[in-house]
Amino acid sequence: MRRDPSPAEDLLWDKLRRRRLLVKFRRQYILGGYILDLCCLRPKLAIELDGKQHREPDAVEYDRMRTAYLEGAGFHELRFENSEVLYGADSVVERISEVVESLLRSPSP
Repeated sequence: MRRDPSPAEDLLWDKLRRRRLLVKFRRQYILGGYILDLCCLRPKLAIELDGKQHREPDAVEYDRMRTAYLEGAGFHELRFENSEVLYGADSVVERISEVVESLLRSPSP
């Protein structure tokens, strides 16, 4: 069920591993039948990288259902375009770091 990672996913994974954020990230983690590009179980953070295919009508509906599932499971979801990662990976990592720190500070529901 796993798939080959995109170049953007490879790049972000490498940066998150080397950055040593306060949490451990997992790659291509299966949750409820969905494959999360990257996730962190504590805090519950899913990171999705979107290519052109995510603009197709079927993909938009699939992503909407997946987001609803993740929110129902208590996850916060961050989405980035592949191009954001490929041309601004450091900014993406900084945004992820900010969200992780915020989620760690806020009480769990």
